[in-house]
Amino acid sequence: MPAAPPIQPNPAAGFCHVALRMLRELVFVAALWTGLGLAFAGQGNAQTNYSRPYSKSLQNNDGTRLTVKVDPENRLVEEILYGADKSMVWRLVRELDAALQPMTAIKFDANDQVISRHTYLCLKSRIEEEEVFNARRILVARMQYFYDKKGRLERIEHYTPEGRLLNTTYNSAALGADPVMRDRGTTVIKAPTRK
Repeated sequence: MPAAPPIQPNPAAGFCHVALRMLRELVFVAALWTGLGLAFAGQGNAQTNYSRPYSKSLQNNDGTRLTVKVDPENRLVEEILYGADKSMVWRLVRELDAALQPMTAIKFDANDQVISRHTYLCLKSRIEEEEVFNARRILVARMQYFYDKKGRLERIEHYTPEGRLLNTTYNSAALGADPVMRDRGTTVIKAPTRK
């Protein structure tokens, strides 16, 4: 009996797996980024102020740690996520425009290889839209940010490149509750409480 031919990977399935993994990371990063804004903006406002140089660190319940370094003079923001084992998971370098609002970003893995590229649309000193491209510069996701009347981040809607809504991440702090990000009610990432 002849041997069965080896199973060939489906390139489309591989792309979907990579896109899904990137989307999960984006949801996590968006939640962490929002948590930083809630923790450091002072009044529960979700925007992070890039006008002063600073370095902050956010320890998560799962043992991961996100550090953020802001360099307004060179118009750069660097975010690094460390795993529970203290090894670097990824590094994101965000370029700011003349008004010190996010313009573009490049995300690198632990080996300094490009994972994704991001572009931002900022209005009223806050991110309104974000587009995410893979390392080959192919659009893989779009996100729209929504704010309440007080300017606090209320939710982030995640879309496919074709415009199909994938999920929505809600920020309960905008509703006056504890600062918790909820992704379809299944994933809960608690932001640090303000001191």
